[in-house]
Amino acid sequence: MSEIAAGLSNFSLCLFLSLFFLSLSIFPKCKNQPLFVAAIFTLVEWVRSWIFTGFPWLTLGYSQVDSSPLAGYIPIMGIYGVSFLLILNSHLIFLFLHKTHQRLWIIFLIIIIGGLLYGVVGMITAVPLYTALKVILKQNFDYVLLLNNDTEVKPNFLTHLEASMNFDENLAATQPLILDFPNKNTIWNAGGSFNSFFGLSKTRFKGMIYKPKLKIDTSTEWISGCCILVKIAVIHEVGLLDNRFFAYFEDVDWSIRMTNLGYKLGVVPKSIIYHHSSGSSKKNNTSNEGNLSPYAHYLNVRNHIYLLSLIHI
Repeated sequence: MSEIAAGLSNFSLCLFLSLFFLSLSIFPKCKNQPLFVAAIFTLVEWVRSWIFTGFPWLTLGYSQVDSSPLAGYIPIMGIYGVSFLLILNSHLIFLFLHKTHQRLWIIFLIIIIGGLLYGVVGMITAVPLYTALKVILKQNFDYVLLLNNDTEVKPNFLTHLEASMNFDENLAATQPLILDFPNKNTIWNAGGSFNSFFGLSKTRFKGMIYKPKLKIDTSTEWISGCCILVKIAVIHEVGLLDNRFFAYFEDVDWSIRMTNLGYKLGVVPKSIIYHHSSGSSKKNNTSNEGNLSPYAHYLNVRNHIYLLSLIHI
């Protein structure tokens, strides 16, 4: 996006927010209707998003991702639901401070505590990959295999990966040829290249029809975290996956750290698995905002920026 376009986008967002809250002074009766105000704001924000791009860029709910108690509602309400709760809470605080409705603070506390509980439950039921790797590093293993739970594998896929690692001591990690599960003759990932200036990772042969005679380069500049066999000794050198990424680009960052130490990364065409594309981050309800959840889009954009900061700063 050009500087002019970015400036106009920021100006339009500020103008949108200003005009909305200015309208409340025109309709004073709305000030005492927090649910109505929050609902109207969310509806207008949804309309604004679809008029501009069809996607909720700059949606207010994104400001609550990660550290806010309201982030706990994202898996069940989506980003627009968080926008609704944010405006509702802000309005409740406004009414409380103006002593209009003294008992509304109870609703505010219920919303905040509910978000915290959802967030805590999510953290308890999930076992972070970062924690699992720390446990594995304490064992006497030569390799560790990271494999997505939305994959299916061919027999002996691991044997081919291990044979490749044993053959070349300078290989830090290898990945199989990854085909798309719904279309098993279509390539999903066969290794790729990386542009360090723009922080762009390009996947080779993605979307192409796979044929056994296809010549696939066995070296790659980055490895997909969908399936990766890594040497334990290398992990001790480069460190664990950066858990600040959480999802998206953490595999690219890991690959860069390995190659910066002089190691090679490989692709083993004989080793084949099938991947249900974005199976771990799709929404159950696909009627709005596409298949991927808003949080997945947020992580994708945020982590791209974070990766660039690690490379250039």
